[in-house]
Amino acid sequence: MNDDKPIQHSLSRREFVQGMTAATLAALASGQPHLLADESLPTPPPTADACILLWMAGGMAAPETFDPKRYTPFEVGVPSEQILCTFPAIDTAVDHIKISQGLENVARVMDRGTLVRSHVVADLGNILHSRHQFHWHTGYVPPQTVAAPHIGSWIARLLGPRNPAIPAFINIGQRLDGVGEAEELKAFTTAGFLGSEFGPFNLPFPNDAIAAVQPPKGMTPGRFANRERFLRKLVDESPAKNLASDYHQESMLRALGNAYRLLSAKERDAFDLTKESPESVEKYNTGRFGLGCLLARRLVESGARFIEVTTEYVPFLHWDTHENGHATLVEMKKQIDRPIAQLVLDLEQRGLLDRTLVIVASEFSRDMMIEGVPGSTASDQSRARTDVMKEMVHYGLHRHFTGSGSVLLFGGGMKRGFLYGETAPERPLLTTKDPVSITDLHATILTAMGISPKASFVVDTGETGLFGGPRVRKDHPRVETYGDVDELNAVIGLARCEPLDAGIDSLLATIQNDLFDLGAQLASPQPDRVGTQRITADHVAALESAIDRHESGLPPLTAFILPGGTRGAALLHLARTVCRRAERRLVALMESEPIASECLIYLNRLSDLLFVLARAANHAGGCEDVLWQSK
Repeated sequence: MNDDKPIQHSLSRREFVQGMTAATLAALASGQPHLLADESLPTPPPTADACILLWMAGGMAAPETFDPKRYTPFEVGVPSEQILCTFPAIDTAVDHIKISQGLENVARVMDRGTLVRSHVVADLGNILHSRHQFHWHTGYVPPQTVAAPHIGSWIARLLGPRNPAIPAFINIGQRLDGVGEAEELKAFTTAGFLGSEFGPFNLPFPNDAIAAVQPPKGMTPGRFANRERFLRKLVDESPAKNLASDYHQESMLRALGNAYRLLSAKERDAFDLTKESPESVEKYNTGRFGLGCLLARRLVESGARFIEVTTEYVPFLHWDTHENGHATLVEMKKQIDRPIAQLVLDLEQRGLLDRTLVIVASEFSRDMMIEGVPGSTASDQSRARTDVMKEMVHYGLHRHFTGSGSVLLFGGGMKRGFLYGETAPERPLLTTKDPVSITDLHATILTAMGISPKASFVVDTGETGLFGGPRVRKDHPRVETYGDVDELNAVIGLARCEPLDAGIDSLLATIQNDLFDLGAQLASPQPDRVGTQRITADHVAALESAIDRHESGLPPLTAFILPGGTRGAALLHLARTVCRRAERRLVALMESEPIASECLIYLNRLSDLLFVLARAANHAGGCEDVLWQSK
C-alpha cells in the first residue's frame, strides 16, 4: 500500500491543500479500484481481529514520554543546548525499561506491550503536521495524484466489518471543521479511491456519540424513512454526482445505507457512554481523549474493526508545543496516562487484549535544538528561542524532530515486556539501532490483522506510465500514437482470421511482431536506455521488397478502387486506414519529441503494402477489385 516516489521537499501549506483537493477530485472520478491478486502472496495468519490507534496528534516528544534521556531541571541560566529532557525517568513493570515521569499508570502495564524506540519518519523538508500525518496515516508521501486511503480504510476494505451493524472504521476525537488546518486533516481522514463506504465514521465528541446514531427525539418511523429517502435524493442531486464515477456514486449510497441501518440497530447502544457505570466512567474521564478510549473499548466489544482515538490536532495546542512545552506536557500526560492503562486492563480483563492491537503513536518527535534532523532545510518554528533558560516558557522541546520517535504496541500478538530499537544518549538523538519506518510499522499492523503488506489496488486515474519514463495523461500524443499502432496490429490480427493466402498470412505475422516492437519503441522516451527493439532501415527494405513481389502478380490499376471484395481484403483496407492515422499521429509527435525517422518511413511503406495485399487477397480469392465509379 506504500509508495516509494521521490519526496518533494519544498511544499507550502497552500500547495499541499491545492494538491490534495485535486487528488480528491481525481479519486471521485476514478473507477472501481481492483485488488491486484497474487497467489504467490501468502495471507498471514491474523493475530488481531481489531485495532485501536491512540493518536498523539501534534508531535509527541519521545524524550519526554517513552524514551527519557538525561534529565535537566529548570534553572535560570542553564544553556538550552544542555537540555535533552525536562522530566525524570521512572521505573516500569519491566526491569530494563524506564519511561517518563507522569506516565505512572502506563508504566504499570508496560509488561503487556512492546515499546519501539527507533521509529523514524521521512524528512519532508518544511515541517507541516498535515504532511507528516498524511504520510503516517496513509503510507504515501504527499502530494499524490489521487486521494490516498487512511490505513483504517484499507483494513475496512480488505477485511470488512466484524459486525455488519457497526462501522468498520470509526474516528474519535478530531473535529474536521472549525479548527486550523481542517482541509489538511480531511485529506487523510478519508477512504480516498476506495470509496465512501470504507471511510471513517467521525465522532469528534465521544460523550455525544449516541446522538450521531439515533433519530432525533420525537422522530416517528414514517418520518424517519421519509428522511432517508430525502437524503438519497440529495446525494443523487449533489453537484459531486457530476464529478463522481458510477462506482463512487454507488459507494456514497452504500455508505448512506450503512448509516441508516445503524440508526435502527440495537448495537447503537455501544455508542452510549451513559450505559457505563459511574465508576467505569471515572476511571477514564480525563477529558475527550479519556472518554474516547472508553468509547473505543465499548465499540471493540460490539464488533468494530478499526478505531482511531486522537488527542486532537489543533495547531499550537496539545502535543504541538512551540513554547511552554514542559508545562503543556504535564497536562497532556494527565489526559493520556490513566485512560491508556485502563483500556489495556479492561481489554485484558474481558479477554479481548490478545486479539486487539492497541497502538500509541505520533507523527514525529521533538527536540530542544534541532528542527527536522541535522542538516535539514526545515525552518525553525520554535516560539521560545533562547540560548539560555530565562523563564518557564522556554523550558520544553519546541522543535519538530524526525530522526527518532517512540511507538507503543499492546496486545494483538505483540511481544510482552519487549523493547525494540535504540537512540543516541546525547544530541542528536537519532535512531542508532533497528530503525522502524512508517512502511515497516504499517507492515506490522497489517500482518497482525491478517493482511499481506504487499496488497495493492489498481486505480484508473486517467494516467499511464511510459516504458522507462514518467506517468502521463492517456491522451498524451505519445500514448495516442502507440495506441493507434496497437489498433493497427489488432485489425491485422482480425484480417488473419480470414482464409488468406499462406504467403500473405506469413508476411502479416512478421508485420505484427514488428508493430509490437514499434509500439514499445514509441512508448519509450529513451528506447536505447530500456533496451527495446528498434525499427531499422532493414525493416523498411523488407516492406518495399514485399510490395514489389506481391504487386508483380496483380493486374495494373486503371481506376481508383474502393475497400471491399472479400472480407479479408476489406479488413486489410481497414488496416491501411488505421496505418495512415498512426502515420499522421507520428508526424505530429515528431514535432515535439525525438523519434527515429525509420519509424515514420516504416508506417508510410506499410500502408502502401496493405493496399497491395488487399488487392492480392481479392485476386487470390477470385474476386475483382471494387472500382470507383465516376458520375
